[in-house]
Amino acid sequence: MVCYKGGALIALMLAAPAWAAPVGTIKNTAGEASVLRGEQKLAAAPGLALEQSDSIVTGSDGSVGLTLRDNTTLSVGPRTTLGLDEFDFEPASDRMKLVASVARGTMMMTSGTIAKLAPEKVSVVTKTGTIGVRGTRFVVSVEE
Repeated sequence: MVCYKGGALIALMLAAPAWAAPVGTIKNTAGEASVLRGEQKLAAAPGLALEQSDSIVTGSDGSVGLTLRDNTTLSVGPRTTLGLDEFDFEPASDRMKLVASVARGTMMMTSGTIAKLAPEKVSVVTKTGTIGVRGTRFVVSVEE
């Protein structure tokens, strides 16, 4: 039996960051593609778990397909930078939000559960405006 004095274990547990569920997963890739996570540059590969604030970057021959936890699907084309800026999917607590940004390139989105339950909580941001998602499938193209 282990006994901890002075609440050291509790303090250590409270200081540890909470584990956050991945926001989605990469399903397929082709050509040059990577995921920027903070200071890290990861090779985009099928099965890679995506986190909030990740950016998907593709080269001139790259493409990435990904699925978010609410079954939103995103297809990212060549020469694209897509940010997964905000994602919250806790429908039982009425906490749902999806904000993605396209800095350049092309992206096709098929909306998932968040857009079906609360379409006003889904948006795609570009350098010239914000798209409110009300439909099921659309394409965004941002010129450099």
